[in-house]
Amino acid sequence: MTSPSVDFGGNSTRIARLVWVSNAVVDGAPSVVYGQIVSGVRFASIGENGNAFVGFALLAGLSFQGGATIVHDPTVTTDVQADLQLPASPGSGLLTAAIVAAVAVVAAVLLIVLLLTRRRKRKQAVPPPPPET
Repeated sequence: MTSPSVDFGGNSTRIARLVWVSNAVVDGAPSVVYGQIVSGVRFASIGENGNAFVGFALLAGLSFQGGATIVHDPTVTTDVQADLQLPASPGSGLLTAAIVAAVAVVAAVLLIVLLLTRRRKRKQAVPPPPPET
């Protein structure tokens, strides 16, 4: 890309911008620096308290004209215009904790019942007869 920036957006709004210095000196002569986006990946994550984040990551590089000496200010800047904090309703953390605790209690009770049932079956089993000699 010959433009010294990449804008990210949607629905006629800019979400983020990646900017780099677009000029270099190659063997004493001014030269253009090209940007290249090699790869990108979307991701989504659930954080603490159930907060969600959706974003992307890019692998980008800068290309220079070939030469014996290259002088370039490697300044790269980014900005993001998004409020990434999701509002939580009051008491939602307590509700989540209560649900997790209830599931843990039910799982523990089921495990205890299963272990007791297996133990009783072992006690009720008739031992094998002694070997004949």
